[in-house]
Parts: sequence; structure tokens; C-alpha cells
Amino acid sequence: MKESDILSTGEGWQSSDNLYGFQKLMTERTLQIFSQEYGMKTSSLRFLTVYGPGEFPTSHAISMLTEKARRRDDPYVVWGSGRQQRGFTYVTDIVEGMYLATQRVKDGTAINLGWDKRYDIRDVVNLILNITGHTPKQVIFDTSKPEGPFSRALNITLAKKLLGWTPKVDLPAGLQLTIKWLRENWT
Repeated sequence: MKESDILSTGEGWQSSDNLYGFQKLMTERTLQIFSQEYGMKTSSLRFLTVYGPGEFPTSHAISMLTEKARRRDDPYVVWGSGRQQRGFTYVTDIVEGMYLATQRVKDGTAINLGWDKRYDIRDVVNLILNITGHTPKQVIFDTSKPEGPFSRALNITLAKKLLGWTPKVDLPAGLQLTIKWLRENWT
């Protein structure tokens, strides 16, 4: 999804992930107006599936899947079919993009920050289980639970152009760093 794709699907505000996304769009628009009307220097950033050290153990997919491996859950239950795809972005990449945006964008322009490479959740589960050394007898993909949109990743062409930004920490390396941190900080 490009920044300009928002509200272009014919579904109106519901194409922005319903009220959750619509509220974010209205905040972006407010920042653009403050920039135009009052000269306030603003930027808007759209993050995608951020993960890394310091995250709460049950706040998002990576942290929940990692927590289940840390607890040695067996069966190891994953919400949805596992075929859904996400572009996961390591926290230091997001911080770098935020810093660059404060330096280079002043007019409220919305910019996507996220890894544009997609991973199947099944592959993410396998990576986490391999890194943690957890080998459950049974991995269950619970299709009675929500799995969200089938595929979610961002087009980051504008971030490359305006910020000179691309993510640097791919998922396997980011998971290694995250799990190392968890081992050192959680009991």
C-alpha cells in the first residue's frame, strides 16, 4: 500500500482499517492543515508491525509468539491459518526513520515506515521456534481465532525518496536480537 492508496478503494473511510485507521488519517490531515495554516513543522509516519526489545510479552504477534515459545507452550497455538502475511519492522529501523522525518519533512506529509518484505506467519513461527529451541509436539493453527487481513505490507518508495530510509534489520536477525533481549530480561 502506498501513502496515496488510502481511501482510494471505493470503500471510503472503511478502507482505512475502519475507525482505527480513520482516526489516524484524520490526525495526519490535521497535521497537514496546521502546517499549511500556521507554518507548524510536522510529519506523519505510518508504522507497520513494529517489534523488538522492550515490547510487552502479549502486545503483538511477535511478542506473543515468542512468549509462548519462552513458556514452552505445548500445544503451541497460533491464531488464524498461519498463511496470513506481514511485513515486520525492527524497532531501531523505525527510530531511525522517525529521526530522519523530523529533519527532512516539515509539511505533514504521511510516510510509510515498514519492511516491504512479507513473511507468512507459519514461517515466523518456525523462525521463533528454531531460535528459542522450543520443539512442541503440536503446533495448532486455530482458524476460529481472528487473523486480520490476509496480507499487510507497505510501499516505502516515498520513505526512500524523502528520507533516504530503508529498513536494515531483516526479520531473522531482528528475532535473534529480540529473543536475546528477552532471555536477559525476563524470568
